[in-house]
Amino acid sequence: MAWDGPQVNYLESLFLPIFASLRSSGIRIQVLHLTWSDSRATSRYKQACARFGIQYKHIAIRKDLGSVGQLISCIKGALYIRQLVRDGRIDCLLPRSLIPGLICLLSGQASKLPIVFDSDGLAFDEKVDFSGLSSSSLSYRLFRDVEAQLVRISKCVIVRTPKASKILIARGGPGVLEANFHVLPNGRDTSVFRPLDVAQRDSIRSQLGINSTTHLLIYAGSVGPQYCLRETLAIFERFENSYGSAHLIILTFSCKEAEDIVKGWGGNRECITILSASADRAPLIIGAADVGLALRSSAFSMQAVSPVKIGEYLLCGLPVITSNIDGVSALSQSSVVHVLQDTSVSTLDHSVAWLHSICCRNRGSVQAEARSLGIEHFSLEKSLLALSAAIHSAQAGQVVLMPSDSENELTDKSNSEL
Repeated sequence: MAWDGPQVNYLESLFLPIFASLRSSGIRIQVLHLTWSDSRATSRYKQACARFGIQYKHIAIRKDLGSVGQLISCIKGALYIRQLVRDGRIDCLLPRSLIPGLICLLSGQASKLPIVFDSDGLAFDEKVDFSGLSSSSLSYRLFRDVEAQLVRISKCVIVRTPKASKILIARGGPGVLEANFHVLPNGRDTSVFRPLDVAQRDSIRSQLGINSTTHLLIYAGSVGPQYCLRETLAIFERFENSYGSAHLIILTFSCKEAEDIVKGWGGNRECITILSASADRAPLIIGAADVGLALRSSAFSMQAVSPVKIGEYLLCGLPVITSNIDGVSALSQSSVVHVLQDTSVSTLDHSVAWLHSICCRNRGSVQAEARSLGIEHFSLEKSLLALSAAIHSAQAGQVVLMPSDSENELTDKSNSEL
């Protein structure tokens, strides 16, 4: 079950390849997608699901009605789930994050079907950290209760980091078993996210108007305080001032927001390109870069996230600068991953020195090391093996599990349908 807006395309880019590949394990996925995207976006989602042979149901959200519109959408989703259960078409509910979890609870089917809850970070704590939501507000307290209920009743809880498990176990209270929690990677298709050869790399750069010898850094993803674009610009400015011949690509669906931040930055605007790209072109743009940047805030909620872009960068053969968050601890010993402990001046200067050293290394060896690390931790196959085993174990009345990343999604299964 997915819940998202027009700037979120995790369903299309992250989950559909995983869901389609699960068919070889006898698992079929049906998607219930609640979104306020426009008709063109939802049509694209439907076509993408059709390409993967996945059934798709869309429920529109009336944002102009505020919380009332969201509640109406939740009720519609709950009624749809009840109909699916009455028709015997599903065996398991897989809500991705809290609003789909609420829909599952409203459906009244939790006692009839096993639930696999993909917590997708700490969604409402992120709103407290970055969107001004009060931790004493009614909506925060309501969804903390929804979260606790889901943790208690689910056959399995999927998380991105070990710390997320500890937080949710504490919130769930007595009786919640640590064995019910599973950390899964955000697996990506290694045939899509892959290194480019020299000719491909130069061709993409030429299309973007960037010289083949320029040090090209890339920031890919959403724009918001938790994603540290301002800190990324600070690193880039230091690097460009110190070593010259540098360019930064900001690859995002939030181009206007990114432009506003860059305007307030005050650095060399000519050295920055802001653009959006389709799901098939984005890996090519990433592969044309030299270094990927994936910083995250040190806020409480960020303990539960593992940035998707780290895997994409590594699989494309890019070394990575990232933040000291729980999800990157297994990568920190590699020479192609530089972890910022904080954003102090000395730390940023150290990151610039690392950038220079990695750009001076043999590109082929860096690319090979990054690619190997990406396959080890972020391959689609790695996610599929863990997810398939988890889902089948849940059918047997044991612990189950499934991976995800960002704002929500539902799936169903019946001895071959989830």
